[in-house]
Amino acid sequence: MRPRIADDHYRRVGQRIAEGLTWREILNGVGMTRGFFTDMMAVWSLFSEWWG
Repeated sequence: MRPRIADDHYRRVGQRIAEGLTWREILNGVGMTRGFFTDMMAVWSLFSEWWG
């Protein structure tokens, strides 16, 4: 990302945090992160079976 775009992005994120995220948003973010890691572990185990 270009610095200006990144600065704008982080300013918006900071503003949202300052306003206060709802619990629903926080839990949704945690769920998305957990789902991402689960997918990555599944892919990793598949590759390790192929190459192991």
